[in-house]
Amino acid sequence: MRPIRELPYRDRLSTVAGSQRDRRPRVLFVQYVDPALLPPLEHAARILANNGLTVHLIGVRSSGSKAAIRMPNLPRVRTILVPGADPGIRQKFAYLIFVLAVLWEAVTARPLVIYASDPAGCPAALLVSFLLRLRCIYHEHDMPVHLRAGRSRIRLSLVFDRARIALARRADFCVTPSVARARSLAREAGIPVESVIVVPNFPGVADIRSFEKVERREFRLHYHGTIVRQRLPLTILGALAKVPRFVSLEVFGYAPFGSLRYPEEFEAEASRLGLTDRVTVSDPLPRSSILDRCAEADAGLAIVCPDPHDINLQLLAGTSNKVYAYLACGIPVIVPADPTWEIGVVADGVGVSCDPEDPVSIADAIEFLASDRTLCTAMGEAGRLRILERDNYESAFDPVVRHILSFVRLDTRSSTGDGVM
Repeated sequence: MRPIRELPYRDRLSTVAGSQRDRRPRVLFVQYVDPALLPPLEHAARILANNGLTVHLIGVRSSGSKAAIRMPNLPRVRTILVPGADPGIRQKFAYLIFVLAVLWEAVTARPLVIYASDPAGCPAALLVSFLLRLRCIYHEHDMPVHLRAGRSRIRLSLVFDRARIALARRADFCVTPSVARARSLAREAGIPVESVIVVPNFPGVADIRSFEKVERREFRLHYHGTIVRQRLPLTILGALAKVPRFVSLEVFGYAPFGSLRYPEEFEAEASRLGLTDRVTVSDPLPRSSILDRCAEADAGLAIVCPDPHDINLQLLAGTSNKVYAYLACGIPVIVPADPTWEIGVVADGVGVSCDPEDPVSIADAIEFLASDRTLCTAMGEAGRLRILERDNYESAFDPVVRHILSFVRLDTRSSTGDGVM
């Protein structure tokens, strides 16, 4: 597949770029979250901007440690953040402000496409697409989960879910990160599965790191992402207590709402096991910095405990940003002993698997990598080349770019009287 920058539409867009009409943003991304927390949005914005489009992203400003994660400054890309609020009556007012902000941005900028990126952003995207008769795309990064929430949150989630289904039906096409999720969305919305484009959460080419490993006795494990029990289980600490002391773990991340105390529990367990000098838990860093730290590590942790109540964890294969980020940084990855992961990781020789609920199994996987540094380095380099040559967002996002550029061609023909949309 040819790189995005070689698409034949580029010259056509450059011709239109000087007109008054093209100075408007062509794509408006809408999500009720800080877009910097969703790496695929950064990749998508960069790719679309590199293809001559203007991109606006509107979302909610992060607070606390998450505020360190920011969208980088990219040409032809603008990020608009509105204030958020904790659950309660203030959050409802904050959401109303968000909807009005989306409507105002759409009215003043008149984008060609509304691109909704999460269920909570769907009501605003649906409203705007109806009022302004705009094309829309729905990209489902995570499926909504209603269980184990308060009653008011369940009611709000159901509203988002109905808007999500309505937008999926109205959209020109939908996007999901895996085939399993594409089938699930098509079944729920009653739309043809062929209308859902699968774009795995691969890293962008700009994420690829080349780091020459230096010989050292320490073997450093790396984890970045949300600090929750399912993704960073306590069994990891039990495994560290069983392996040689030259193995250490660095964690960069934050606890989402509902798991705010888990980092303290994780650190308390590390202290109880005498691992304080081998385990560090730090606030998140900007994405570029976190990838640099990742490249300096020896292996990445992506073991996820099963959860029958969370459909996203059940269908995680192909959707985990961190797994592919580890590979882009040239380090092997430790994944769950699940066929869906083993086929794409273990079978390709870029990682090993273990039982995430068994400290002994995790310890065996760590020792396998730590005992043969040459093999470990070779696995990491194989993963890096895989991202460079095949599994990058530029290649995966190509069908979406082509569809959006076809909208531009139709819009250009319509505005010049050459055709009718």
